Amino acid sequence: MRRYKLYLAGPEVFLPKALEHAEKQRVICRKFDFIPLHPMDNSLDLGNRDIKTAMRIYLGDIGQIRESNILVANCNGFRGVCMDDGSAYELGYGNALGKISYGYIRELTSLVARVRLSRFLIPSKEDAMAGAHPHARIPARSQTESAHVHQPGDPALGTSPSH
Repeated sequence: MRRYKLYLAGPEVFLPKALEHAEKQRVICRKFDFIPLHPMDNSLDLGNRDIKTAMRIYLGDIGQIRESNILVANCNGFRGVCMDDGSAYELGYGNALGKISYGYIRELTSLVARVRLSRFLIPSKEDAMAGAHPHARIPARSQTESAHVHQPGDPALGTSPSH
């Protein structure tokens, strides 16, 4: 039986416990007999912001995408209402290479609705001065995850890659 290599795109590399989270993702992949390829495998040094480090991270990530059979991307909002721009690039790059691509998001809402809700994320001056966490004012949401499967040539993507 063929084991597929799965590239995991997402902003999780910026989490405080990124290595721990990456290992949890790898365990889930292995449980379903996938070979995980994670950006954290590239020995990321996100504290170093020079061009050599940036190129090493970029080349490592696109190398993993090329090596993968399937790309899975976290499409949830990151540092705002839109998905992480690096993850968006990786998703587009993988799709352009003809990789089977999956994106997941916590909740299906329009960008307009997310922008409207984001106004609740901006703390008032009083909250900011008091150090209150801005997310405390967000109404509770469903914890269900929605997944959307898009394969190369899927009409939902708008264009079909040429082969």
